[in-house]
Amino acid sequence: MPSNKTFTILAYFSILPLFFALFLALYTALDGPAISGYFINFARINSYIYAHSYGALLLALFAGIQIGQNLHSVNKGYWLFNFILLWLAWLSYQSFADAQGIILLLCCWLAALIIDFHAHNQNAIPNWYGNLKIRLNTIVIILLLSLVLINH
Repeated sequence: MPSNKTFTILAYFSILPLFFALFLALYTALDGPAISGYFINFARINSYIYAHSYGALLLALFAGIQIGQNLHSVNKGYWLFNFILLWLAWLSYQSFADAQGIILLLCCWLAALIIDFHAHNQNAIPNWYGNLKIRLNTIVIILLLSLVLINH
């Protein structure tokens, strides 16, 4: 198992692709092709596709880690909530690359934040991991919300 510091660094690196999706959305919204002279085909749609697919994958990864940790702990009720998040992340793909899918994914991340906050307060997860998950969930929520607001 990697150390806390290594896991923290890897977790922060894992959200970098969402910043790229935000860049694509901003590039289109701020008329980047007129400024730079370089046109990125379908940048607005690509930002949704990129953020949606990566956001759902990242949610599935974090929920899977939580399911694995909660199956062997005293507080076994959290695995069910994380399993529901996995199912809802998959369900968000039914409206792929549009606002509905991103908004459903955003709601899943909000639910993950609430679950992690509650698990952290109940000492169901280690303190450093709970703080990290709450910060990461908050950053992802802000990025997805920014993406929705910029594209609409």
